[in-house]
Amino acid sequence: MVNNMKWVVSLLCGLNFCLGGAAAAELTGARTVYLMPMGHGFDQFIANRLIRMHVLQVVTDPAKADTIITDEVGATLEDRLEDLYPPPPDPEAVAAAKAKKEAAAKERAARLDTTAGKVITWGSGHVGQLGNGHSVSRNAPVFVKLPLGVRVTAVTAFNDGAAALTSTGRVLAWGYNFNGQLGNGKKASTNVPVWVKLPRNAKVTSIAAGVDQLFAATSTGGLLAWGNNSSGQLGIGHRGGLSRVPVRVHLPREVKVVSASAGQTHVLALTTTGRVLAWGDNEQGQLGIGSRQDRNVPVFVHLPNGAHITSIAAGQFHSLALTRGGKILGWGDDAYGQMGDGGFNDFLSPGPISVPTNKVLAIGAGPMADDSVAVVDKLIVRL
Repeated sequence: MVNNMKWVVSLLCGLNFCLGGAAAAELTGARTVYLMPMGHGFDQFIANRLIRMHVLQVVTDPAKADTIITDEVGATLEDRLEDLYPPPPDPEAVAAAKAKKEAAAKERAARLDTTAGKVITWGSGHVGQLGNGHSVSRNAPVFVKLPLGVRVTAVTAFNDGAAALTSTGRVLAWGYNFNGQLGNGKKASTNVPVWVKLPRNAKVTSIAAGVDQLFAATSTGGLLAWGNNSSGQLGIGHRGGLSRVPVRVHLPREVKVVSASAGQTHVLALTTTGRVLAWGDNEQGQLGIGSRQDRNVPVFVHLPNGAHITSIAAGQFHSLALTRGGKILGWGDDAYGQMGDGGFNDFLSPGPISVPTNKVLAIGAGPMADDSVAVVDKLIVRL
């Protein structure tokens, strides 16, 4: 009991700023305490706490007490004891707090659920390319006005417009429609998403956009295209004109594709077997067929023997491919050093691009890009 007593006295004396020196002094050395009635219901509360601490005996006769706790000391002591030994929680209050917490968690989850699969846009919006129902630019993100209940899994952007792939394999598009980029069979541009008129039962698995044409790979390995065909980008056997609804790209027989990537006037497609198809303009050798001859239907790129491609990226007039081993192949325009070989001569066939790393994880370019980018696992610095 002595050790406990010293602990309590030490605690109270150490809290002179809270109890006051006089209050601490009154309890120092006390073994029996009389609580002067305080009229606040504190006396019984304090008594219970002191008894639980096994250091003080509360007596009812002030003549038998070592010290008397007055109202001022008692009220202050009660506050401190309540911090140290709070009363047991009310079961109903605990249940109510738990229910409130669970309801708040469900509300947060519901809010997250309602925003999952939505699309945000920002920047130029003069022809409705932000898809938010207005034709004005925004310097902060805004939500695209998707149809009710639609969830988006992928997006792509073309010149003054954008497209989105939904969780059900359908495609939405919005923005400028001069060359039929929206694929809805109409001429008017729109500042809200409209459904692309896909062939019956077609389910799209990936989408890609060029400058003013779009591509959609389907679950059956086919490839759809719509928009501008000035350089044969639609891959339908001729060049010129446009298509305001999706048409089937003329793939080689028995060949299936999983994705496409478009440059300014040429297009690449990745097959299920790791090969690459190309078509369209070939002035800089961007088709990778060993010549500068244009093609209006897909032809196989002349990859090195044994090369298995896992990813493709078309630049403005050059092309990139990532191999299964994490190496980059490049071909086409090298006027700005896109091939990374230290020179500026076009590559008519794929050649290796030297990157200071053990493995490349991803590659990138774009319809108007005259540079090449890559994500690597680790840079190797050679001194």
